[in-house]
Amino acid sequence: MRLSREATEQRFKEYIDQCIEEFCVAQEQRIALLQEAQERRFQQLECRIKECRADADYRIKKFRAEAEQRIKECRAEADQRIRECRAEYRADAEQRIKKLRADAEQRINEFRAECRVETEQRIKECRAETKQRIKECRVEYGAAAGQRIKECREEAEQRINEFRADPVITLCGHLFFWPCLYKWLHHRSHPQECPVCKGVVGEEKLVPLYGKGRSVTDPRTEIPPRPSDIHTLFASLEQTRLSREATEQRFKEYIDQCIEEFCVAQEQRIALLQEAQERRF
Repeated sequence: MRLSREATEQRFKEYIDQCIEEFCVAQEQRIALLQEAQERRFQQLECRIKECRADADYRIKKFRAEAEQRIKECRAEADQRIRECRAEYRADAEQRIKKLRADAEQRINEFRAECRVETEQRIKECRAETKQRIKECRVEYGAAAGQRIKECREEAEQRINEFRADPVITLCGHLFFWPCLYKWLHHRSHPQECPVCKGVVGEEKLVPLYGKGRSVTDPRTEIPPRPSDIHTLFASLEQTRLSREATEQRFKEYIDQCIEEFCVAQEQRIALLQEAQERRF
């Protein structure tokens, strides 16, 4: 018995939706793994920034301690010279003390200025180095994410092209792609039965929708060519009642429409993912 064309198309659409849903679940898992990798990368960057900040703080404290120590040494040296001058030259002790104090203050001020300039310069260098390293990490991660998205798109196109290859119809009136049905019959179904109505299905009860099947085995999937359409009763009925060219064109248009809608949805998801990444950066 033949099902109506509308019922066949509806079941074919449901099967396509199921395949797309499974593929989307796999893509979401991959995106989740990619996001986890991003989180780990961001944590590493934060740890590195904290280390740079801690290093800068340590150096600033070290410079301050050295400056204070040198100031103390200068003061001690000045006091010692003042005491020596007082002992040797009592007459002009006050004048020399004033001069030495002025000299000491000037040296202290100069040294403070030098230390301040040097410290600020080192801080600027540390900040510039940290910013540069952050930019490099962002550029590197952005390139890796772009390459990953490109690979996902290519893999999606390849999977879609594999799914739409060689449609066949069972005698119970259900439409499948030959690679999917072959895997079902030889790896999941014992005994061989239709995935929809659980009727008995074999390679001798399958009819290609158009064409006569491939003449060679696909080396990538190790799936043999689909059965020929000569030895079945359904093929002769299909040749007498339906125009093979019209049926082929309609199913091609429907398949192209489904693929186009799926690709648009995937591009929207990728665009949203890229926007989220930009906002996080």
